[in-house]
Amino acid sequence: MFAQSPWRLQDTIAPDSRIQFGGWTSVGYHSGTNLFSGVGNQFSTNTHPDQLNLHQSWAYLERTADGRDGWDWGFRADVLYGVDGQDLQAYGHNPAPPFFAKGWDNSLDHG
Repeated sequence: MFAQSPWRLQDTIAPDSRIQFGGWTSVGYHSGTNLFSGVGNQFSTNTHPDQLNLHQSWAYLERTADGRDGWDWGFRADVLYGVDGQDLQAYGHNPAPPFFAKGWDNSLDHG
């Protein structure tokens, strides 16, 4: 018996495209607080108790560069939205000015 490969939206919409896309969505509900809860706690998640929340909706779009036939180009974009978004930013370290003087994407933190 052969294992069936999983269904993918990519295969239905654009099976022969070199541009790939995908992602996930996580919705959840929890009651009460957890061990690491608290505003400003770096380990804090699930900080919105007693509500149904869109925790994460992540999507990517990419094209892999293939230089077998000469010069080629590629790209990748990732987007994350939801109540976990500000907890999952890549702050990184504080690189030398003038680039990223405040940390990687600190300016995108809108609470």
